[in-house]
Amino acid sequence: MTTLEHFQKEQAYNRVHSIFAPFDDEEMGARFPGYYRTEIVEEGQECLNIIFDNGEHFVYDYAEGTLYYVNKKSEDFFIHKFLEKVIYDFLVEHQLQKGYLPIYCSRNEVSVTSLIRLLIDRDENIVDLTNIALPTFLRQKGLGLKMISDIYAFCKRTGYRFIISMMVERFYHRMVLKGAAIIDFETVEITDGTTLFLQ
Repeated sequence: MTTLEHFQKEQAYNRVHSIFAPFDDEEMGARFPGYYRTEIVEEGQECLNIIFDNGEHFVYDYAEGTLYYVNKKSEDFFIHKFLEKVIYDFLVEHQLQKGYLPIYCSRNEVSVTSLIRLLIDRDENIVDLTNIALPTFLRQKGLGLKMISDIYAFCKRTGYRFIISMMVERFYHRMVLKGAAIIDFETVEITDGTTLFLQ
């Protein structure tokens, strides 16, 4: 298979199997169905950088008129995009887009003002939930715990630990009762032993 055939195969596949939310990324660039695209300079040459949702990475060198296959990004490269998608899906499902978009998303933070804030430590492989505050009409329905569970699933999948910090006392005790591992007096870690959906 030639590089062009490989690219066309990935483009067709990812268009149908798009994973992430429909927002641009500060590093990967503009969002298109199933991929991100941005202009870069590689060894002094202007190029087009293309990263597909499944991690396949290509660069097109304008001067040479040549398409290169670079590598396949690992899933942990996309941890911020997985977390962004969890929050985006929550907003769409509960029709909160008008009041809560845009989602701020960078390699080190994913947040929505007054709703949720996740800090990503890529050196230590930790996602830290520092704030979650659902609108009043969505409380007492288990939706916050569902979001925490969805975030944990992607943390586990990408090899990240998931902690919740800066917790109010009531929420802290609730999470400890659900089996979260105690780190300190206001921080816990979500693990496989945390029973998020049991009262």
